[in-house]
Amino acid sequence: MKNILLQPIKVFENGIHYGWVLFLFMAVGALIGYFVVIQQKPVFQTQAVYSVVIDYSKTGKMTDTEEDQVMGAAGEIFLTDSVVNEVLKELDKVGLEINEDRFRKLATTDRTNQEWILTVRAESAVDAGKIIKTWTDVASAAIKDGLRHAGLSSLYQHQLTSLVKCVEQVPSVEAASPVCGFESLDALHQNIQKISQIEKSESENSLGLITALKINLVQLDKEPNQKLGLDKNLGIITGAFIGFLFFILALSFFSKQTNQVNHS
Repeated sequence: MKNILLQPIKVFENGIHYGWVLFLFMAVGALIGYFVVIQQKPVFQTQAVYSVVIDYSKTGKMTDTEEDQVMGAAGEIFLTDSVVNEVLKELDKVGLEINEDRFRKLATTDRTNQEWILTVRAESAVDAGKIIKTWTDVASAAIKDGLRHAGLSSLYQHQLTSLVKCVEQVPSVEAASPVCGFESLDALHQNIQKISQIEKSESENSLGLITALKINLVQLDKEPNQKLGLDKNLGIITGAFIGFLFFILALSFFSKQTNQVNHS
């Protein structure tokens, strides 16, 4: 037990005696840390921010779950296959060839309260700027088109509701008799079926958006505002610390071997 307690003290005494070795270990570690950092390719980051506002006068009171669903649907648009494919086509036109897998690694989305943040990280500042600009252009167009289809879907839904109510309020009539402004009951049913198909198509093209949403691009970095990468000073400090740990391990091993020799 006494030997075990004395061992750290012995290691410490050896550390003082071999201070120059400690300096050497830490210096080598610091140099390695420095060279590791400077070998890293810089990464440039640029962002865009979309605000999402819900018009509660149209939706009425919503639960937290319903709000999350609406906000989630808005955020999903930015990385839908149709948007990504269109972005890749537009980038190709300006001489920037990126496949889908690469784009999805460079481009990410994050939600913060009532905002969706689009982030692009690329090894070239120019490429990062091109990607974020093209991405927001395509996404904004998709949102505008989705809201337009959402409006049409809502319009056809109201038409269907009105026709169904009319049929329910009209007493039984013969199939060939005029009803609800149509020549016959069959004509009414055909019209209901037609509107239902159109409404379904408009709903699918709305991309999950609703007319109560207002989605606006409120921030767009014209050029990358942040150069990401490991800090040189941090790399040197980390390398020196690792060198210190290696020194302690080596010193502990050396002290143990010395004790074994002395006791043999």
